[in-house]
Amino acid sequence: ARSYVSKHMNNKKDYDVVDTINDQVYLDENSLKNKWGKDYTQNINKIKFIFATPNKSNLQDKLKELKTLFKEDKIIKWFSQYFVRYLITTENIPNFQKYYEIFDQLKNKELHKEIIKGTIMSVKKNVRNNIDTISSENKSKEALKNLGKWLGEYKISKERPILAKDLDFKTLIINACENGNLNLVIPFICCVFGYAKNSKVFKVTNPWINSILNLLAELNGNENVEQNIKAEIKNLFDTLKADINSWPKTKELEKCQIK
Repeated sequence: ARSYVSKHMNNKKDYDVVDTINDQVYLDENSLKNKWGKDYTQNINKIKFIFATPNKSNLQDKLKELKTLFKEDKIIKWFSQYFVRYLITTENIPNFQKYYEIFDQLKNKELHKEIIKGTIMSVKKNVRNNIDTISSENKSKEALKNLGKWLGEYKISKERPILAKDLDFKTLIINACENGNLNLVIPFICCVFGYAKNSKVFKVTNPWINSILNLLAELNGNENVEQNIKAEIKNLFDTLKADINSWPKTKELEKCQIK
């Protein structure tokens, strides 16, 4: 099969190598050098180094450098994919707070948009993964947990909603019931909304949060749902100081065939 780069060499866009998160070739240094040239590769290496060694003592100098580097659309698009793939989903202990501080001070709306876009694309990819081994299932589960923590840190804890047009959590739960991947989706969702514990906006009475908790409480009461999934749900309710035992019972999932 031809590589992603070779398939798209005639495309007019000059940032083809970052068009999709499903292919990793755009992150390969040689491919980037061949596509963009040596100067861009040097800039990319500068960005990698800054994010690999975030340090408060020289942060302001690094921010000035990043503001210059992030002026180009294709660099932003490349970085959003690199960031999600290598600094969020595969790190054992991602430095979420430090990353947030950098993005917050950069105040780059296009970068923010692409980071969220890349994060949500990765969520959907991992949810759709064809899991054929325990190892691949665990890999997707850990990736989704990291993605959930990042979304929670970057959006929920900063009082920013995640729009349904980008990621519809209720649909995610319903589809997970029918597709048999609750074990991937529920831990992810619990990671996201665990960050609402200190929120002034996203309290359990918030209609959006409430509607998601309703579905989770209904799952908790379903005898076909595995105990480890129920434990994730209960832990979220405990985190949000909500009593799952007295939570109103809904029947929104009544017609779902839980696998």
